[in-house]
Amino acid sequence: VPEIWRGFSKNAFSALDHSVLLASLTVVVLVPLLVAPFLRVIDGLAGGELSGQAVTQVLLLAAGRLATSISGADPIWSVPMFPVTVAFWGATLAWSVAITSAARPVTWRGRAIVLRGRAR
Repeated sequence: VPEIWRGFSKNAFSALDHSVLLASLTVVVLVPLLVAPFLRVIDGLAGGELSGQAVTQVLLLAAGRLATSISGADPIWSVPMFPVTVAFWGATLAWSVAITSAARPVTWRGRAIVLRGRAR
């Protein structure tokens, strides 16, 4: 996992063309929107109020992830991991913005790489 974290951190911000606006919207809006329904269902199953809206959202998100898994030849077992992978990607994106902005090196595959982006 540490190698995956470093690899994603190296590339995540540049995947958004170093756009602070896109990165911020992704981390602050998109990631919570994609993860919150799963947390609401887990809370409901653990004794809270199980919302029909949250269940519907989870089913739709899972169906979408299943469709992309099938079309992209991803393993089907990865579908239930969707909220974990979204949260992981959001965290690596936030970290990527931070280390790029600070020009901190990432050690990946034995090399120290200093990330330099054009923050916009």
